[in-house]
Parts: sequence; structure tokens; C-alpha cells
Amino acid sequence: MSVTGNEEVWPRPHGAPTTASRDFLAAARLSLSQVKRLTAQVGLAYVELDENPAGVGIAVEFGQQCVILSIIAGGSEGQLYITTGVLRDVKRDRTAILDLCNDMVRDNPAYPIYLHDDEAGWDVILGNAFPVRALAASPDFFQDLVQALPEVATAARNRFVEVGLGGEPFGSDRRDLSRLLAESIL
Repeated sequence: MSVTGNEEVWPRPHGAPTTASRDFLAAARLSLSQVKRLTAQVGLAYVELDENPAGVGIAVEFGQQCVILSIIAGGSEGQLYITTGVLRDVKRDRTAILDLCNDMVRDNPAYPIYLHDDEAGWDVILGNAFPVRALAASPDFFQDLVQALPEVATAARNRFVEVGLGGEPFGSDRRDLSRLLAESIL
């Protein structure tokens, strides 16, 4: 397809990036810079994460547990996704997992817990989304949200272990952080 003016010609040879694809993450990066300032303002240290083709994020460490703060590109740049892993590679028992997730969300709807299943593995994730502007207007609320996730995830993890659904806790290594970032935005 040909176009006129300064627009790119599609398709590009050999998958060369277009102006549009190079700029796809620009608005997400801008929102993430606001989140970084807010994170530093409330005294939380963070680790930069490699960009994902669908979004960007940072990780806040709490001991061995990390909370991912991510922004999805492509229209959701005003939303901050606050996510942590409960367990990775749980047993593939969809009914038991979803029943337990539903029970926990019913008991505490402020902290949605869900199954993220794909070829990389079956993981149980805890996460929520809030407007970046609203969080920036209430730094204490933001700090409380981020700091509460590890405790809630630990309680959820214990329930999964009690019912024998297996899995391993997410670590703070680059592999687990990249996996959590991808799961928070996909």
C-alpha cells in the first residue's frame, strides 16, 4: 500500500520498524515516567524493566516479592496496572484454580486474583488497574496499594498450597520479572 506525504510505505522490507511502531510505546513511556516520579515521591525504590512490545513497567521489591507497575501501550496509557505474582507454574486444574480465585475475590474484591494461562505456564496473578492521574493526586493511596500486594499475595499463596495446587513463588530475577510484566499487560 502506498501513501502520500511523510507517511511510511507498508509493508516494510525484512520487518524494518516503521515510524508508527517506533513510537508505539512513546505514550506508555511518558505515563511510566509519571509513575516513576510518584514511586520515588513516596519513598519506594524501583528497578527498571526491559520494554515489552505491548507496554512498559518497573518493579518495586519487597524482600523476595516484587510488585510490577506497568502501562499498556495502544490506548490504555492512562491506566497503571499494579500486579504481583501469587504462584507460577501451578497444577493445570482449571476448575480448582478458578474456584479458589473466585472464592478469594468474593471475600476480598479489592484484590482480584486470576489465572493467567499460556504456553509459558499457568500462573496465578494478583492485580488491579487505576488511573495514573487519580493515583498521582493521592500519593498515600498509591503507596498503600503497592505495599499491600505482597501481603495479600502471601495469604493467597498459602491458600493455594493448602489445597494442593502446587506452584512456585515468583522470584525477583529478571526472568520472573519479565514474565510478570508480560502477564500484567497481556
